[in-house]
Amino acid sequence: MKRQNGMMVDELMNEIKAVFARHFGVTTDAERMSDIATQFFGFRRALTRAGREAEFGDLLAALLVFAKEQRIDPVEAVRRTLAKIERRADIYAQRGDRPKVAIFGGSFDPPHLGHIAVARALLRSKAAEQVWFMPAYGYIGSKRLMPARHRAAMCRLLEALDPRFKYFGYEIDHRLSSETLQTMLKLSEEEVADRNRLHFVVSVETANDLSNWSRSDELMRAVPFIVVPRAGYEPDFRNPWFLQEPHVYLAAAKDLLGISSTAVRNAYRAGDFAKAAALVPPSIDRYIRRNRLYGAKPSKKPTKSER
Repeated sequence: MKRQNGMMVDELMNEIKAVFARHFGVTTDAERMSDIATQFFGFRRALTRAGREAEFGDLLAALLVFAKEQRIDPVEAVRRTLAKIERRADIYAQRGDRPKVAIFGGSFDPPHLGHIAVARALLRSKAAEQVWFMPAYGYIGSKRLMPARHRAAMCRLLEALDPRFKYFGYEIDHRLSSETLQTMLKLSEEEVADRNRLHFVVSVETANDLSNWSRSDELMRAVPFIVVPRAGYEPDFRNPWFLQEPHVYLAAAKDLLGISSTAVRNAYRAGDFAKAAALVPPSIDRYIRRNRLYGAKPSKKPTKSER
């Protein structure tokens, strides 16, 4: 390692750790992460060169003491990052052309016309150039879902409705728990995040409750959200985090989530197939009836794509 001002990097880390311990005592990982976030936003808000330099020192000290505590070699970490950049040179050369993708997660049990209306509103408003439907792998809360293979198959059928609709099986393929933070932080490390500008679609109901989630501050910083209205729920403007960049509040999508998957399932189970068929795309209705999902009865011989 090269010396800066006569001091090795590890010596500097030791000095920072000693000063922090003397003045701040023992700090938990959560507290350290919160401190790093605070210093970052202080650096971001600095308007003058002197201010940025001062805030940079605060941020760098917080990062280096974290590295010391976690036994991370900062020099090797930087070298790994540089090596990764070299490996992905072709990707970074095309970054200006990366499409804006809205990842539309949910149970999709089943997908219905409300989901389609929201997806089209995302495209129409230019909030996204593509919409990727990402069905959950297993349970959502206490809710038991139809097997993943059926929900994945139904989401794949949506691709035929618009060339900008895509099935995205990330949670199913990785058997993730459907915890938004876990999914998005893992996804942000994947190559797909380098090739696309990813946003995560949530309803205003979810947005209102997001501040109560575990590590919500980290999630809001790490993930750009597109918040869509939902019938029966008003946005909580006491904490309007979704009005701040890079988040988007899609007011134009008001009342588009008036249909629920529960209503669709109940219609099939009640034998009201005409009502159920009016709530889902025809291809979804045929798939549900052919596979006798939700108590439905088959209606006709399926096409190859529906089997």
